[in-house]
Amino acid sequence: MSEEEDIKTLRQLIREYERKPKTQIEFFIKSYEERAIKNLLMFYEKQNQMIDKMAEQLTTPIHNKEWVIEYFEKEIKNAKD
Repeated sequence: MSEEEDIKTLRQLIREYERKPKTQIEFFIKSYEERAIKNLLMFYEKQNQMIDKMAEQLTTPIHNKEWVIEYFEKEIKNAKD
């Protein structure tokens, strides 16, 4: 699953949690899960911000910001495989 798919799935889960009526126990469990999901979303957003900052600093006349971001994304995918 890609990062974009993960984020889309997490946001969909949050919307589903918000729509469902909850008992007291379910409310506690769902709110805990919702906080965990929101923390993951914040992690992804911070990670993307860090990559953007690194890319800005590493740009050269030959390689623009998008090239640097693509390079890092390829390296991360290769490291996972």
